[in-house]
Amino acid sequence: MYFSENYKSQWWVPPRTGSRMLKKILDRLDFKSEGHHEMTIKDPNWDLNILIRNPYSRAVSYWLNRNEKRYNTDNFMDFSESIHNKQDYLRDLHVSNFKDPSREIISKKIKYYTLIKYETLFEDILMVPYIKDNLHLLQQEISFFNLGHTPWRLDRPKKLIRPYYEFYNQDLADIVYTQKQSEFELGGYHRDSWKTLVK
Repeated sequence: MYFSENYKSQWWVPPRTGSRMLKKILDRLDFKSEGHHEMTIKDPNWDLNILIRNPYSRAVSYWLNRNEKRYNTDNFMDFSESIHNKQDYLRDLHVSNFKDPSREIISKKIKYYTLIKYETLFEDILMVPYIKDNLHLLQQEISFFNLGHTPWRLDRPKKLIRPYYEFYNQDLADIVYTQKQSEFELGGYHRDSWKTLVK
């Protein structure tokens, strides 16, 4: 969680939602951190911005992050195995770092917040007044968002460089949707969105 007393603002940045790109901007604006991915409330009267991403996309990104360096090793776990394995995907999305923001909103009885979607990250953050007003200070940090326009990281093994929908079938999509339904609903993501998911 990042916060600024100056701007009376706080951010939740769950893993695999663009948090590292956003961190560069928040650091430049002198935001403080109380655990990068934690979802706590510094002051209930401050505004709250929450990064969110299509859970189908987030699941693939999470799996790639864990497994790309294990490719062609005995420790590599393919995507299907990861989703079916309750000791991998289902377990790790329930530890502290992978709390579901939709459930945290309910448990903390939060009424007012702004969603910042990964899919429209650049456009959404420019709607935040203190970011828009400080663009002249953020040119270098903003440049990192242009890197995000590349569909996939090209330094990965070739077999892992492909549209995200190719990792899915109906069975895998159903597992992710069932597990993360409240997050789908929070972000307005369609149950069949995996079928056209690029990144």
